[in-house]
Amino acid sequence: MQEPVNPIEYLEYGFVLACERHEETYRRWRSLHGKLEAMQREPIAHDAGVGDGRIDCLLREMENDQLSFVRETGVSGGYPFSRTRLQIQLTRYWIVSAGEMLRSVRKATEEGHPNRSKLSKLTQRFGAYRMMISKQTPQQGSKKNRPITLPDGEEYRGEGFYAVKPMIDNETGSIGFVVYDGESKQKRDEPRKALSDMLLDFGESLPDPKAV
Repeated sequence: MQEPVNPIEYLEYGFVLACERHEETYRRWRSLHGKLEAMQREPIAHDAGVGDGRIDCLLREMENDQLSFVRETGVSGGYPFSRTRLQIQLTRYWIVSAGEMLRSVRKATEEGHPNRSKLSKLTQRFGAYRMMISKQTPQQGSKKNRPITLPDGEEYRGEGFYAVKPMIDNETGSIGFVVYDGESKQKRDEPRKALSDMLLDFGESLPDPKAV
């Protein structure tokens, strides 16, 4: 009789393999984690920083897999059914978690810190997505659901304001969400991978706390 499959072992192996294949990305996440800790008045360990990095590596594997599928089959929109749904859900979790990490670091960073302004802009960028995708129930009939006229004249209703529709970006295999950023008065549609690269590039711009 075949031994039952242990899904936890497969999950653990998947994370290990993804981090090995994206070793440089994972290294940058650990570096970002340490630099964000050092920015705060009273450094607090944000375990989410390293955890989000592991999920980022796993999602990059899923994104590469989606991209290969789209190129081999010509089917726009990625794999049908469960594989894509899992990627969508993990993408939602990752954006919300990374956005909360940035928000908590900014809150704990002094007003006069030289990198707080950059952090605030990045936190706002993630926040435009975090707020929308964490609210899953459409608010039909709400004043907030009225169409918004963007600077280019386009009207944007926002898919029921809070029910943001996920899409596959055929250039990266990444999940993207189209949202309206109330702070910048712009429509945002960066795929997840672009948000991750933006965050890691921000980390590279921060000084090494060991050298200070």
